[in-house]
Amino acid sequence: MKSEFVRYLLNKPGLSELRVAEKTETPDALPEVTNSLAVANMIGILTELYEETIMPDRYGALPLHYAAKAGMIEMVQLLYERYPNAVCEPDNDGWLPLHYACSSPDTETVKFLLRANPSAVSHKTKTGELPIHFACDVAHRCVEGCTTGHSAVVKCLLEAFPESAYQRSSHGRRPVLYVFGREVLPQPLLESGFTPEQEADTPVVVRALFQRQPVAISSAKDSEYYNEWCKLEGVKTLCAMFARERDDAGMLPLHYCLKERQGPVALGLARMLIKEYPEAIREVDDLGNTALHYGCYWLEPHQLLIIAELLALWPEAAQVANRQGLLPLHLAVRNGAASSVQMVDLLLDAFPDAVQTGDLQLMLPLHHACCNGSAYAVQIAETLIARNEQAVSTADREDMLPLHHAVANEGMNSFELTAKMVELHPHAAMRKDRRGNLPLHYGARNQAAAGAEIVNHLLHLHPDGAEMEDREFALPLHHACLNEGPAAIEIVHMLIKACTQWDGGLKKKDREGRIPLHYSCMNESELGDNITEELVERWPEAASIPDRDGKLPLHLCAFNACQMRLVADVAIDTFEHLMDAFPGAVYHEDRDERLPLHYACMNLGPVAQYLVNELAHADNDGANKYDRYGKLPLQYARENQGLAAKQAYWKTLETTMLLKTKDYVKGDEVGEFLGIDRDEYSTHLAHGTFSLDAKNPSNRYSMSTHSRDDNLQR
Repeated sequence: MKSEFVRYLLNKPGLSELRVAEKTETPDALPEVTNSLAVANMIGILTELYEETIMPDRYGALPLHYAAKAGMIEMVQLLYERYPNAVCEPDNDGWLPLHYACSSPDTETVKFLLRANPSAVSHKTKTGELPIHFACDVAHRCVEGCTTGHSAVVKCLLEAFPESAYQRSSHGRRPVLYVFGREVLPQPLLESGFTPEQEADTPVVVRALFQRQPVAISSAKDSEYYNEWCKLEGVKTLCAMFARERDDAGMLPLHYCLKERQGPVALGLARMLIKEYPEAIREVDDLGNTALHYGCYWLEPHQLLIIAELLALWPEAAQVANRQGLLPLHLAVRNGAASSVQMVDLLLDAFPDAVQTGDLQLMLPLHHACCNGSAYAVQIAETLIARNEQAVSTADREDMLPLHHAVANEGMNSFELTAKMVELHPHAAMRKDRRGNLPLHYGARNQAAAGAEIVNHLLHLHPDGAEMEDREFALPLHHACLNEGPAAIEIVHMLIKACTQWDGGLKKKDREGRIPLHYSCMNESELGDNITEELVERWPEAASIPDRDGKLPLHLCAFNACQMRLVADVAIDTFEHLMDAFPGAVYHEDRDERLPLHYACMNLGPVAQYLVNELAHADNDGANKYDRYGKLPLQYARENQGLAAKQAYWKTLETTMLLKTKDYVKGDEVGEFLGIDRDEYSTHLAHGTFSLDAKNPSNRYSMSTHSRDDNLQR
């Protein structure tokens, strides 16, 4: 449709460059056109479609919103002439065209919208944000060389509404707080030609905050720039005025700076904030976090510097726990690649008893270190164990030892960390936590590449672990069938081989009556298909085993909503394996009297239309089946808001395959008439109807010899 093409074209990222580039790549409808030709084409389309300029899309946005976002002043003027009220109409989130325009560096568009609707500059969205909040946010996320226009946009907004510099959003943030939470820094004021005497009528904080161009931190890591930047009067003024400013979460600018900034210049900014407000290092936010807690979030070597300075200013900070009972040491040892042995030693020197202090979950620092996925994990664990050898045998509130956490760790050194814990406490491999899980249960779910090595190591220590149940009566094999990592199929093979009961664990039911095949049908990864194929080949009858809710594996497969397009095909492969093993599953009703077709109509994934089409073909009477709640598959299909349901073919399915044509004939009644039960495995075993119909691929699952309109006469 032309209207959709207009919206698509206006929303193209490179469209705003049409006015400055001689040639550019545009959608297929306008290949390699000049600026004037592109604008002329769009103007021509809009001239023909007046109604489309006043019709919002599903997000409540008009074409003017998209034109403002693209920064095309010609299109904005044209759309305004055709529908002036558009400048006053917000979208579903309360955004006016002016809010959209703030994401573009085109000041002409902003000025035009301000003249057309002066009150827009003070209009708040549903989250309480003014255009100045968006402009400030965008300006300080831009890379070097792309900020001149955004700074000018901010200046225009401030000239129109100076008080907006002090306005809070619904999150309690003033525009100034966006600066402290970004990885960008201002260039020297002298480079931009700004002097403090200019624009004396503008508030000082506004000049200090916005009359500069931000640059990326990566270009500002030399000490000369750092020293020059810290001497700027505007930055000092900014820190002095807002060092005590809190948002609704009780966070100070120092907290934002330590939590979200990185690099040496951010370290300098933190020093300036502390100088202006020394008590900030003792202040806590609503979660009980101090500046030292947030300092442990940093991801660079500069983390060690800021922690050393904070501890020098207030050594007792190492003893302060937040509302979750977490000390700075707990966060430091868990904090990914930022953690280092030197930092741990620094915190332990300030508070030696921290090594044996647990949080509210009774987790010691060693428990948290075993969750560290960085290359420092083993070294940190060794450092903590050297100061508290009893930690390896100490359980947390869930009765989990450090080994349980190490086995569940999916970091780069997870196997080395597991081996270290086992070496120090071999009997931990036989210890169950409060949920009845052995370390082997956690290892079976480990999605790291080293998952198979971890499982093999644990089986060597405790071979009987493959036959041990958790409190839900599930074996490690059940957990492995949900594993989405690259070693999943290898883990499944090892656990089947190690289990001497229940035919390798294939026939073991958990508390809900589910066998491993049920679990593999809930696996949303690419390996879910491989696991299902392996289990079906070893025991085909598993496809006919219902759980306590009466669900067969096919019911779970039909409801499996793989969201990734590449992984979505796995649901198709799994479906084919199950239909090969037990075609009669299409007739089976669960305790809610639902067929697999009902669940396919509720599927939110991208291949739901394929599942619905195949199941409706396989059982041409399934569309007439009411469930316990009086709903047909068609009603679930109409309520579906998933990926496939938004495609045009979904409507075709609703109007063809899912229409109710007659009263449903129950399966048991058909069985009495035909002398068979088509939802029983023995029926298909006797008639040999397990394989696909290779002669007619279009009816692969039609089961023409077992339909409700057939008396099985051949």
